[in-house]
Amino acid sequence: MSTERVKNAVKEKIALSVQAIDCILYNRHAWQAAVELFEPRTSTSIVMLPVSKTPGDPVGAVAVSRATVTFVLDIVDQTLKRLPREYRRIAKLKWDDMRTHKNIANIVRYSEKTVERRVDRIRNIVKNALESLGGDILPAFWREIDGKLSVK
Repeated sequence: MSTERVKNAVKEKIALSVQAIDCILYNRHAWQAAVELFEPRTSTSIVMLPVSKTPGDPVGAVAVSRATVTFVLDIVDQTLKRLPREYRRIAKLKWDDMRTHKNIANIVRYSEKTVERRVDRIRNIVKNALESLGGDILPAFWREIDGKLSVK
């Protein structure tokens, strides 16, 4: 087996849960603010990211390289921007405005079930985009955060 094949076979595969995707989407703006505190030339700097399981439920902070978090957040932002307009609206209401499915349904005039299906679809789209990164980027980003979320 070639050296490259061995390297690829050893690379860690990360499967993101619903909780993980929600964590990334709920924390995205706070993480972007933390990253923006540093000058662009400090891409190897370590950034302390606040982590919340859900809005208002902080569980701590993790240290992640600025370059890694910037890359992951760029992928998430690009993915959200490519969503159809109605999905972007639901994503904004859900993760930026922290609305409930019932509240979103009242605003967009869909049934709660439809909102739930669209939220699940958005999560899956973001999950697929992140999992397609491959390599060591996602494991490096996610391992510490997942550890914080797993603590009860």
